[in-house]
Amino acid sequence: MDLVEKDTAKKLEMLANTKGWREVQACEAKDMGFGELAEWSVPETDALVLIDENYLVCMHKVDLIKN
Repeated sequence: MDLVEKDTAKKLEMLANTKGWREVQACEAKDMGFGELAEWSVPETDALVLIDENYLVCMHKVDLIKN
């Protein structure tokens, strides 16, 4: 699990714009092998966003709503 640097965030944003993204629930993320991030996230304040079916990003829900 890593914090995203600015360059990596730009690459993920580009992937999300071209390949798509969707919000997933923690139980689905665990089933996909992202258990550590799913456990780390706080459901009340965080959104788990799957980009291109390969990259899971945890972000604040308010930031997801803004975009």
